[in-house]
Amino acid sequence: MEHLSQALRQSVSQNKEMQECLLGTIDKMADGLIAENRQARSSIGKSCTGISVCDDNQREFVKADAFTKDLLAKTKDSKITDEKKFFVRFTELDLLTGSCKVSLENEGPEERINGQISDPLLSNQNNPYVQAFALGKALQVKGKATLSEEGEITKLFINDAVASE
Repeated sequence: MEHLSQALRQSVSQNKEMQECLLGTIDKMADGLIAENRQARSSIGKSCTGISVCDDNQREFVKADAFTKDLLAKTKDSKITDEKKFFVRFTELDLLTGSCKVSLENEGPEERINGQISDPLLSNQNNPYVQAFALGKALQVKGKATLSEEGEITKLFINDAVASE
């Protein structure tokens, strides 16, 4: 997924909107496959010595063996912050699932991160999330974030919109 995402980013496209849509789809697919990836690797060393993804001619694209499984197991889990306030600008918002993409107010708009809104208020009409998204304005929210090893926010879990003072 990462290679496909990088290839799309490097391509020169006449239709920027289509490119952004494709990149968003790839990100969602990659996020959705994390558990399946872990489950697929769990059989290595138990019922098989490795797994491969092959094309129609049985040429391997990707192979995972015990070494790969051990290497991935050694990667550190994400750190989760305490609940705090963030100023975010929504660039994508799914009202059914609560998934979103946001830019932090103190960073550039090109630095988008995945988000998940669990606030029940999201199902109401004219909620603060929809209003901020529609107007392209920043909204102060409360939530927790997962951090990479470098301390960068990788995902934001939003549980409340903070009322304007």
